[in-house]
Amino acid sequence: MSEVQHLKKIIASHIPSAVNPNPKPPTFAEKLTQNSRIQPTPTRTPHPLPAPPNRVLNMFKRGNIIIRPKREGEKPFQKDNAEKIAGKVIKALKSLNVRVNGEEIEIKSVIRYELGDVRFYTKDRAQARWLLENRHQWTHLADPLFITSQALFPVLIHSVPTQFDIADKSLVEEFCQENDIPMETLKKLKWVGNPCNKEKAHGSLIAYFSDKEIANDIIRGHLAYKRLHLQTVNFQPEPIQCFNCLKVGHIAGSCKNRPMCIRCGHQHNIRECKEELEDKHCIRCMNYDMENDKPVDRMDEKYFNLVFSNKCPIKQAKLEKSSTARRL
Repeated sequence: MSEVQHLKKIIASHIPSAVNPNPKPPTFAEKLTQNSRIQPTPTRTPHPLPAPPNRVLNMFKRGNIIIRPKREGEKPFQKDNAEKIAGKVIKALKSLNVRVNGEEIEIKSVIRYELGDVRFYTKDRAQARWLLENRHQWTHLADPLFITSQALFPVLIHSVPTQFDIADKSLVEEFCQENDIPMETLKKLKWVGNPCNKEKAHGSLIAYFSDKEIANDIIRGHLAYKRLHLQTVNFQPEPIQCFNCLKVGHIAGSCKNRPMCIRCGHQHNIRECKEELEDKHCIRCMNYDMENDKPVDRMDEKYFNLVFSNKCPIKQAKLEKSSTARRL
């Protein structure tokens, strides 16, 4: 019997137990070994690449600009269709050997309006920008009646002493010499808000330059008047507003929308309006609230601004949007 028990012990010692009833606690060395084991990295889904900025996207968008000729005399391209207009413009640009980023300007399509304005669609925005900024160089070559003014680039100058007489050519010449500005590039000077008549010591001045690079250099730097430091910023003119539909971004001559009365808000011109109402309320703001099912009270102070005033919230939103687009 003792031999049988002895054999059972030998066999049991060689068979591993599935469950150890009394497991030994791990030693310090075993703990370090367990902590140092490399854990498998979890699989992650690849993160999508960020979208390129608007500045890069705009490089690949079609460009379009409107060239407005001078209103005197006959209108250009009166007997020409779109194909002939595009051909004449391309011929004029080739005669000047114009290239933008190493490529010739491509005129994709043309629209001619009744007042003589012409809209050009180009390959990209850089080509459209060149056509607009250098319009006085090529428009008359495409059609002798297509006469346009030279593009000017405004710079806003702050804290200019009002004793600076902008009508005195000798003082303007001294101002240009002090700032190393070619006299022929400064085309126009204009005070903002007539500070001289209001007996102010300083005011803001708008300087119009014919050279874009000079204007940009001045904006990035500064100017001086008799060694007085003058701050310069980019001048952002107000957007054009239509007198027909009252919307911002185009003029009445190229407007295709229905008219809107600035007095009653109905679809007719103010000359045809028979309502005896004061036109001191912003009709656009009132119509906007009515379209969004909001109560409208003509005595509400938020409507006490003219439709062409910069105090209009809708126009302010348009101004903010345009300024953001310029920064991009």
